[in-house]
Amino acid sequence: LKAIHAQESKKAARQKAKSVVEELRAMKLKEAAKKVEDGIEETLAYCDFPSEHWTRIRTNNVIERLNREIRRRTRVVGSFPDGNSALMLVCARLRHVAGTQWGNKKYMNMKHLEDALEDASIAEAVKNITVGADITKSNLPMPKTLLDLHTKTLGVDITSGYTVRVGGTGLKVAGENSGIFLAPCDDEGIYKTDESDWVSVCNAEDLIDNTNTQLEFNVPVDTTAGTYRLIVKTASSTGNRVNKTLRTGIMEDVVTVKTA
Repeated sequence: LKAIHAQESKKAARQKAKSVVEELRAMKLKEAAKKVEDGIEETLAYCDFPSEHWTRIRTNNVIERLNREIRRRTRVVGSFPDGNSALMLVCARLRHVAGTQWGNKKYMNMKHLEDALEDASIAEAVKNITVGADITKSNLPMPKTLLDLHTKTLGVDITSGYTVRVGGTGLKVAGENSGIFLAPCDDEGIYKTDESDWVSVCNAEDLIDNTNTQLEFNVPVDTTAGTYRLIVKTASSTGNRVNKTLRTGIMEDVVTVKTA
């Protein structure tokens, strides 16, 4: 079976799978042959992506390495007084790995995928794919609440020319091209993806308050009244460190800007 997934193309993998099925039937392993024949297309889904990503998509090496690291740490302790103490050790190790490895290393070069999307066949293959779990989600800035300090109201309405406070997680703004932006959106909440249309609210230097859980800034007085998506871009890491990768967080609720 490993030989099937070691092929250099999807076509070659299918041909190899066909020969494996024939060999299994010749060995009178009909059920095994049927399993391979019925499930091969599903296991070759990774071939629709750039070849540079194949080994990352088709294997679970990252999870296996993480499991080995957890086992290594827990074996040193030997026995735990209760389940919570074991959980605390595991969580501490996970946090360390996420902060020192996942946040600083690029798992896949997405430039290959961007280039491949120009290929109509690959664009069609990935168009309807939804991600069940995103292991990097916890590292994304997540703006959740909005307080207009002019009206003293918590909600989604803010006033141009006045101070606003945003609450959430992972918000601290740092790094080149980072900042807070307002992206104009339509009645359905779909915002413009062209960043030249966005309102640059402020960068790290202009923030009144800049922490992981709170941002405070002045809305530009010339901001046009309308509906927007509040977007936070940052490369901030743990402590005062700054990553090379810029991360983007978008507030779930649509923000309404009003003039004073």
